[in-house]
Amino acid sequence: MVKEEDKSKRKRGAQPGHVGKSRHLLPSDVMDRIIPCYPPEDCSSCGGNVKVGKLRQRNQRISLVNHRPFFTEYQLYGGQCQSCKQRSRASLPEGITLGLLDASFLAVIATLTDKYHLSKAMVTSLIYDFYGLNLSVGTVYNSEHIVSNAIAAPANSIGKAIQKAFHVNLDDDLSPNN
Repeated sequence: MVKEEDKSKRKRGAQPGHVGKSRHLLPSDVMDRIIPCYPPEDCSSCGGNVKVGKLRQRNQRISLVNHRPFFTEYQLYGGQCQSCKQRSRASLPEGITLGLLDASFLAVIATLTDKYHLSKAMVTSLIYDFYGLNLSVGTVYNSEHIVSNAIAAPANSIGKAIQKAFHVNLDDDLSPNN
């Protein structure tokens, strides 16, 4: 057991000797779609020609298509300028962010935790039972924060509009034409 006074002297984060845990990538051959991403053809430094090199990074995403998991892998290749030898790397396509789950899956998780008040452990269990996917409690936690941040601005503007509204909680049936 670590004494309380020793705990405060340690740096934040994983401690020496700690065995980290991370999600392992699935084999490429189980992906439903593979999208290769290449570095820009022209060097950002000198404008020279960039020769595509080897695969540098794989980024996998899971989406829900017809209520089933759909696996996409983005393969990011590196390259090197033929003139100045500067190295470059491909980026994810516009609109694709880092993270395992796409918006459809994030919406499911947010609904399960917010509307149905399921615990993070229950959500991971349900996702496994329905989709056969092993998600960590941390993934559920991160998903909640992604959705919360995404809806914060619209929710605030709706709240302000309601506060300024002359009539609140009126039915649509009370329109002047009825």
